[in-house]
Amino acid sequence: MTKMENTIPKCFYRVSTKGLVVRDGKILLIQEKDGRWELPGGGLEFDQDIFDSLKREFVEEMGVNIIAITKRPMYVWKQKREKDHRLFVGYKVEIDSLDFKRSDECTDTEFFSKEELKDINLHINIQKFAKLFNPDDFNI
Repeated sequence: MTKMENTIPKCFYRVSTKGLVVRDGKILLIQEKDGRWELPGGGLEFDQDIFDSLKREFVEEMGVNIIAITKRPMYVWKQKREKDHRLFVGYKVEIDSLDFKRSDECTDTEFFSKEELKDINLHINIQKFAKLFNPDDFNI
């Protein structure tokens, strides 16, 4: 363990915001360089607003803008990793375009049904989300 890891309390969770774009009952995922599929979004910095963070991540990863975000998260899940714990907060978002631009963090985008999520290479960050995801939650 590094000196910094020794100072982090055992109850510390790194928070990551995720954008949930759903169309026709399918969730939008981005493909990373290593081939794994992930939700768009990223780590929240200590001094950053949750919504600003999410908007920034969509621009950085896909080159698209968020035009609407729900006030409250739709899903919250956690993931224990080897070196830390992660808390993920997923907000329903609307974006201005599906015309994404490739980046180091996003080589492709695709919509997947709940059933299709079982058969693709999901990033560890969203494996629990895949079990929680219910397309009917987005029909409200």
